[in-house]
Amino acid sequence: MGGFASFNQSFKHPDRFKTAVGIFPPLNLRWVDCHCRYMANFDPCCWGWRMSVRNGREVIGRFYGIVFVRLKRLIDPLYDRNDPATIYLMSLENPTEMISRLGIGPDTHNLYIGYGGKDEFNIDAQVESFLYVAREHHLPVRVDFIPNGRHNLDTAIRFLPNIIDWLAPILAPYSPEASVENLQTD
Repeated sequence: MGGFASFNQSFKHPDRFKTAVGIFPPLNLRWVDCHCRYMANFDPCCWGWRMSVRNGREVIGRFYGIVFVRLKRLIDPLYDRNDPATIYLMSLENPTEMISRLGIGPDTHNLYIGYGGKDEFNIDAQVESFLYVAREHHLPVRVDFIPNGRHNLDTAIRFLPNIIDWLAPILAPYSPEASVENLQTD
């Protein structure tokens, strides 16, 4: 959930956080396809919005074909599944919906997403729906995709060299060398 928080807080507080990095970030909390299936692949021609979280037994994660993570495990610590306002509250925190609502534009943020195509939580569909909206708003996002990548440490580690390369020029003005150079020119 750190990738979600990174994007969520960056969008809410652009004066404090201009750069956000997400590895397997759940960026569309309300993702379902047009048949209300969470585990479906992203298809822009068959996109719905989650309108209920009442079915706590809904599977939102599947490992090894026998271990299931159910919706209630993620929702219940945060929201009351029976409260009609829950979907509205989720919408307010949902990075995909925040792009339009908060006017996130092309020059406001530095964004990086790394994700895999075999994600056990179907984060790939969430990311791809987010990217679809980001493209509509001309929001540049650095994306690294590993087609057979899973929601695990091995896949996450494969993103690290690219994250470091991507961050280097963004962080360069804040390096000790840059600070000394700025002091000498002042």
